[in-house]
Amino acid sequence: MESSDESPFSFGLLSDVHSVTNDLNGYLEFSAAVEKLFEDRDADLQRYITEIAEQIPDHEHDELIDSHAWDLNQNQTLFPSMHRESMFITLYNFLEHNLNAICIEIGKELKSAVQLKHLRGSGLERAFLFLKLVPAFQFKDIDEEISFIKNTNRLRNIVVHNGGILPEDEDEIVNRFVKSQPSLLGVPGRPIHFRDSFTPLFVEKLQALFKEIGNEMQQFMAKHRT
Repeated sequence: MESSDESPFSFGLLSDVHSVTNDLNGYLEFSAAVEKLFEDRDADLQRYITEIAEQIPDHEHDELIDSHAWDLNQNQTLFPSMHRESMFITLYNFLEHNLNAICIEIGKELKSAVQLKHLRGSGLERAFLFLKLVPAFQFKDIDEEISFIKNTNRLRNIVVHNGGILPEDEDEIVNRFVKSQPSLLGVPGRPIHFRDSFTPLFVEKLQALFKEIGNEMQQFMAKHRT
């Protein structure tokens, strides 16, 4: 690797990394607003059902509830599940795009002979390898977050390429990850389900990653400042 000690990282690149961290708050606010929408719709429907139930004989209550079962399922389960899965894919794409963009700019600003495109692999694997080889970032303070994020790569592949169906083998890494996470629900051979706590947790892990990238850049600059 060849690098320039005169100007390790520009103010623009440092600002971009900071902006990525802040941008994640917008996704979190959007997700929370959509979750609230479904909660309010469900509350309104249940209030309506209760009002009707008070006006009809008890023996008609089961029929009343059955007539609204699909709407209740949509508000309580189907739509929230679709939203959370969509948010997961959206946030994962956000992660991969911005991580790659940062790696490309780091390679340019360090005038590195090794650029991101020269490394084997793709996505997160290649980006983390680049950050380890070129600027030699350690990420030793966020081992847990890095492990979580790498496991979401496996989870993303399940959602995108296998219809969200988890592998049959319970010893598969992705199955062990799902089992270890209270924010996820799933068993081998069945669809993965995201609880409402997953999106905030994922955003928290991503923010920790990009904040640490900023910290590593500052440490790199301190070491190479002339």
